[in-house]
Amino acid sequence: MADPGVEDWVEHTTKLERVRSIAISLTRPRSASWIGSEAHVPRDTAKEHLNQLVTQNVLLEQANHGTVMYKPNPAHMRAQSIRDLLDWNSRKDLLEKESEIQERLGESDGRQKALLRYRLKLVQDAIGKLDK
Repeated sequence: MADPGVEDWVEHTTKLERVRSIAISLTRPRSASWIGSEAHVPRDTAKEHLNQLVTQNVLLEQANHGTVMYKPNPAHMRAQSIRDLLDWNSRKDLLEKESEIQERLGESDGRQKALLRYRLKLVQDAIGKLDK
């Protein structure tokens, strides 16, 4: 571990925090060994924390040629995104975001348009929660 940023990260976070941060940022399923290596924890420690995160519905497991792989649970990530929007934005902010995204939708296509639609739905769901 020659990188000072990594050394600080390891020094100032718990093993669970590191495993969680790596696991929820995955873009494809990964093994406990891979996640443990990235989180700078032993494989068995990573596996213990990953199982805990699966139990909490933060992650999903899937088998791949006899190896258990882990990936973020999309439902959990969506709910967390809505909570974050509610925590960090007023109703006025959310309405402004909704309007901005709707404007950008008309100017976009392909993958960008799909991402904007997803983001718009998150914002609209957050607004809906405030209206209840």
